[in-house]
Amino acid sequence: MDNFPPSSYSHRPSAIVTYSTGQFGGIRAAMQLRQYLGDLLTVSVPNMIVIPKAHEHLSEVGVNNSPAGNNLKKDTDITLSQLEWYADAMKKQRALLGIPK
Repeated sequence: MDNFPPSSYSHRPSAIVTYSTGQFGGIRAAMQLRQYLGDLLTVSVPNMIVIPKAHEHLSEVGVNNSPAGNNLKKDTDITLSQLEWYADAMKKQRALLGIPK
């Protein structure tokens, strides 16, 4: 995150995707990341993509290969839809009112 100035994150939407080989799918890291993204003044969308036991759900090239993976597609679709909505809304507000000080 240090490669870009903090203003490049300010008032922009963000989405969180985590995975792990364990049963929690990186949810603990996601909670800390959500707080950190808030400190960067980004707005994190409500939904997250969390992939527990990633080695059972994804192939080596990232293809969803699990019957339970339908939840992964659903979560991905919801998260991307929210991200697009927030991006559009925030873009309109920046154009209309500028960035709040």
